[in-house]
Amino acid sequence: MEAYSAGTNPTGLVSEKTIAAMKEKGIDISGQHSKSLEEVSLEEMDIVVSMAGWSAEQLCPSSCHAQKLDWYVEDPIGRTMDRFRMTRDELEEKVKRLLESIWKG
Repeated sequence: MEAYSAGTNPTGLVSEKTIAAMKEKGIDISGQHSKSLEEVSLEEMDIVVSMAGWSAEQLCPSSCHAQKLDWYVEDPIGRTMDRFRMTRDELEEKVKRLLESIWKG
């Protein structure tokens, strides 16, 4: 299984607070950068998850036949380090539940 991340308005950077929050979990993302949707092959994905208040259905081209999920996750940019941790933990739980549903299905 491979995961990809892309967005509608990438800056090319990953915030220092995001890097720090992930480092607390033992995950080094310091070498990552934000990517646009055009930089990933949505048509090749099995599942596409939208988290920005956009519908995954709206974001995907018609050639994308992936299962489309919409998760509302508050963007922590400009907020406290605690908000970054809360967002990280919320995403971790959502991903765990998604993986459980895939393996049970």
